[in-house]
Amino acid sequence: MKISKLNIESLLEKGLSKSEAETFLYLADKVIPKKENPLKSEGNIISKIKNTTMFLIERVNAPTPKFWKKTRNYMIAIGGISVMIVLSGSILPAIVVKIASYGISTGAIGTALSQLAKVKEE
Repeated sequence: MKISKLNIESLLEKGLSKSEAETFLYLADKVIPKKENPLKSEGNIISKIKNTTMFLIERVNAPTPKFWKKTRNYMIAIGGISVMIVLSGSILPAIVVKIASYGISTGAIGTALSQLAKVKEE
């Protein structure tokens, strides 16, 4: 039985006492949220995620400054070289492979951040 269709009589039929039924209905009314459209309420987490996603898509599609294009290309190169070093790890010393694994992270993060830079609109 749905909570919205509950009343004291139906709870009494289920074997609850009158005070238990009243307490249950009171708590159900206060604790269980009312149905509402989550996209229409202000400050909702879904709308915040939607706005953030749209902001990131706009940033990625915006023109990238020349400096950040070069930085992005260098970071792609660092990441690619690091991947090759890690994959050929059996013939190289362990410390070189360890440093190359940091290079993969640096390349990936640097590439993503460089792509998010945009030309300042005047």
